[in-house]
Amino acid sequence: MSVFLERIGRMDRRWIYVAIALSVIIPLLARLSFPVITTPIVQSIFDKVDSLPEGSRVILSADFGPSTVPENMPMLQAVLRHALQKKLKVYLLTLWATGIPQLDLVEQNVLAKDFPDRVAGQDWVNLGYKAGNQGVINSAFSDFPGAFPVDSKGHDVRTLPIMEGVKRIADFNLIVCIGSGFPGTKEWIQFGGDPARVPVVCGVTAVEAPLLYPYYPRQLLGLMGGLQGAAEYEAALVKRYPEYASRSREAIQRMGPQTVAHLVIIAFIVLGNVAFFAGGEEEETRMTLGPWLEMWVGALLTLMILSFLYRDNPFYRFAESLFVGVSAAYWMVEAFWTTLIPNLFGKLYPPMVGFALPALAKNPPQISRVIPLLFGVLLLLRLVPRLAHWSRMAMALAIGFAAGTNLIRYLESDFTSQIGQSIRPLVVTEPAFSLGGTFSALVVVLGTLSGLVYFFFSKEHKGVFGKVSRFGIYVLMISFGAAFGYTVMARISLLTGRMEFLGRWITQGFTFPGWTCPYPRYTF
Repeated sequence: MSVFLERIGRMDRRWIYVAIALSVIIPLLARLSFPVITTPIVQSIFDKVDSLPEGSRVILSADFGPSTVPENMPMLQAVLRHALQKKLKVYLLTLWATGIPQLDLVEQNVLAKDFPDRVAGQDWVNLGYKAGNQGVINSAFSDFPGAFPVDSKGHDVRTLPIMEGVKRIADFNLIVCIGSGFPGTKEWIQFGGDPARVPVVCGVTAVEAPLLYPYYPRQLLGLMGGLQGAAEYEAALVKRYPEYASRSREAIQRMGPQTVAHLVIIAFIVLGNVAFFAGGEEEETRMTLGPWLEMWVGALLTLMILSFLYRDNPFYRFAESLFVGVSAAYWMVEAFWTTLIPNLFGKLYPPMVGFALPALAKNPPQISRVIPLLFGVLLLLRLVPRLAHWSRMAMALAIGFAAGTNLIRYLESDFTSQIGQSIRPLVVTEPAFSLGGTFSALVVVLGTLSGLVYFFFSKEHKGVFGKVSRFGIYVLMISFGAAFGYTVMARISLLTGRMEFLGRWITQGFTFPGWTCPYPRYTF
């Protein structure tokens, strides 16, 4: 037994990578799934959407990129199906340049397939991407059409029927943010939901979920955390609308591999600690040349990145450099066409952009746009050493404006509102006595106070004060442990998505476009 434990302690970490990979691949091949029960924090999102009357306005912001599609995309699709089923007016948008393809995908997979009778510009609209992070939300707070002057097809939003009566964020009934970082849910709460008094719900990656729990339930009505949260919303949707049982199960299906992977990780943790302390289906597939090439390029780049698990090598460095270069070029082009063209040149002299955005060509010029143009030029002078000092004027204005606006929003959402959420009855008696609610209230109040005591260094931590400080350490460690657990869950979700993709590549990529695969293959 001691020899076995010693070998476990000295195990090459690459065997752990193999075990984790197999714990994901085998359940995928076996199509393993487990029952999913919707928790109250996710059920509250479903209930809110389900309670909105027909014609209510919903902002659906897809603030994520390809790297978190396995977690975020099922959330986005499930909420969109639910909103359209309820005949709500949906305003799709994104604050991430990498969110543009995600909006295109939901147009193809949800709107075109499940709701072909819904009219673009009347029942739903894709407002596309706007650069500016929380500045876009801050602008939309008082002038929504001004923040999003054109939709993704270049149409002037003021001419669309769905924009009738929409002047500011306060004119909406619900904000739904599906995101994975900055800008995202926190910014929608600070600059949109809180000041406009519009309810906010969200779906985020498991890594980000612990950072948003302090806003629940007063500033954030509900939260889908990671793949588990997406699966819970899908389960609620299928239960209420059984017709989606075959179309809205991506997250439910992926929870099988994730559950098995979690068990394997737990087993390794237990064995490692013990060692330390001891000393498908068959189908035929035809592919066109475009998707076939995309699959091969994606698969090869994925394998190049994964090769780093063995050791650093030229293939990994090539894929990494390619990613950085393509990302920089993509963001630059998107910022030019979605920010400079419509918001600067299209308003300074509209006929200038008539070739790209005909809807703006007839608008009157706004001479005041010379001011941001001037400050933009001043910022670029930083590239000229002799004139670089002029860029400080524009930089000072940008920093001062951001500091001033952010101070107010952060003070309201992250200070006063958080203090208000910490002031609660220690014994929950309404509408009836709740043991679970009482326990939660005690944990919040005592955990907050003991955590603050731990960071109070003006008094030596001895006696009762020291014991309270010690309890604060335990609270912090539990919080960090929960956050790490969510991080592991998020990474397994991403691994599941990549393994699904590689599975499709293995079963479909080796058949040349137009040929029929002569051998059986699994469906992933």
